[in-house]
Amino acid sequence: MTVSVGAIMFRKLFVLAVLALVAGLGVFWFVTIPAVVSAEALPAYSPNVANGEAVFNAGGCASCHAVTGEPRTMLGGGLAIPSPFGTFYAPNISPHKQNGIGNWTEANFVTAMKHGTSPGANTTIPHSPMARISTRRRRTSATCSPTSRPCRRCRAASALTT
Repeated sequence: MTVSVGAIMFRKLFVLAVLALVAGLGVFWFVTIPAVVSAEALPAYSPNVANGEAVFNAGGCASCHAVTGEPRTMLGGGLAIPSPFGTFYAPNISPHKQNGIGNWTEANFVTAMKHGTSPGANTTIPHSPMARISTRRRRTSATCSPTSRPCRRCRAASALTT
């Protein structure tokens, strides 16, 4: 049985296309792996609540995360942020265990602020404006969160347009 030259070329092109597809999927998977800061990557640190409050105030955290009509320390989120991609809602960053970040570790907090990835590999969109500050300052701002009051409020789901 003879195989034509055209069939051989088709098989080679097919195998090449499959290999290119597999390589492309591998690259896509690699570049979309959520970035995480491990606890071991964080140097020794002593929290300073006064510094944390200063970074919190300078960063304008309450502008988006404070609940309207409540004290600045009620960080239940909910502020609607319209964009060309849809409406985003500021998350609850209070120390509430279920609806806020009360169960987050310091590494979880730094990861969310630096890479925009929350525990469970969810993306925090839009990315935090504090992504460009140093890890030390991020950790300092985390010390302010425990001084805020827990808020049970659940934020609305962001409505993105495609």
